[in-house]
Amino acid sequence: MRMSLWLIGAGPMALQYAKVLNALGQPSDIVGRSDASANWFEASTDLFVQRGGVSGALAELGPPDCAIVSVGIDELALATSALVVEGSKSDTR
Repeated sequence: MRMSLWLIGAGPMALQYAKVLNALGQPSDIVGRSDASANWFEASTDLFVQRGGVSGALAELGPPDCAIVSVGIDELALATSALVVEGSKSDTR
């Protein structure tokens, strides 16, 4: 079974993480919030970006096994805490 890895964010730093993950052959799901950054990321990488932010991805896909959080500082605490809360819920099931 494949481990699910999310790359949270679709900005310039996330693009660099995606390059490293690609070079390592590590598949990941990219989660973005806005259409503008998702469109830019997709045009730069040819990788699909799941839109709707962390909350939307959690609702649609459930929690990942692990994540790289690469968002702006204004969204960092919210994105990280949402992942921790959902991850702790799935550990008790």
